[in-house]
Amino acid sequence: MHPHTFYSTLFDPEKGNEVFVVMSFAPEFNNCWLQIIKPAVESRGLIANRVDYRTSGDSIVQDIIDGIAHSQLVLADISSSPMADRNRVIWPQRNANVMWEVGIAHTMRTPDEVLLVRTDHDDSIFDLTQFRVFNYDPRDVRGSRKFLEDRIDDRIKLLEKTQDVLVKRCLDLLDPHSLEFFLFKCGWSKPFEIPSAASVNSVSRLFELGLLRTSKLDICPSKNPNQVELRTLAEVTPFGNKVRAYTFSQMRMTEEAKKAIQERQNAGGQSPQS
Repeated sequence: MHPHTFYSTLFDPEKGNEVFVVMSFAPEFNNCWLQIIKPAVESRGLIANRVDYRTSGDSIVQDIIDGIAHSQLVLADISSSPMADRNRVIWPQRNANVMWEVGIAHTMRTPDEVLLVRTDHDDSIFDLTQFRVFNYDPRDVRGSRKFLEDRIDDRIKLLEKTQDVLVKRCLDLLDPHSLEFFLFKCGWSKPFEIPSAASVNSVSRLFELGLLRTSKLDICPSKNPNQVELRTLAEVTPFGNKVRAYTFSQMRMTEEAKKAIQERQNAGGQSPQS
């Protein structure tokens, strides 16, 4: 599947609890993967996801793009390997498949979401000179593992701060009608039906900002004979829950209102009307 096709049809802003690892599968990198990179990722409570060209089926490209798009972080080891040209001259070369995946990652993700590392000090290709690449020593397993753990922690903290900014920015973009509908008429943990009387503009805005997504569409009999109508079930996205939680934390409420909202949240229903 072409990356553009994936991005326009299958892309989901929700991220999984994993780090997508891009690196060569040459035997010389096995220890880097097994002793350093994989343990470093897993020590942070994340899954180290690496797609193997040798064992994947026909969906290899989709597996790679899906992993890049939906991971918390992309960690790419762009270390070079010695290669011989036609004159048997040995020179360092970076893996072409790794470079392709790094290019896709830089297209689909922000710079802070792509962590580049390497074990060599060879000259980098021009396209990567603008990005910071961290060096680690594969001979120092313990030290390198700790070094990568710290780099992963730094990136995750940075991304959390960025998300906080996005939450506040999203709140600023909501008009009063959209905000009222979002806070008090949307379900918490269960899909809810969008009322027919709801403002089209208010609901559309919530979908545009990624606060709501369609959960289910049903075609139901209409009250009018020989007609049907579309019944839409929506649900609040994980990002939407963060926006709503932040909004309530900034609002002045009585203890009774806080208790009522908490009860509704626990029940998975709608928030009480203000």
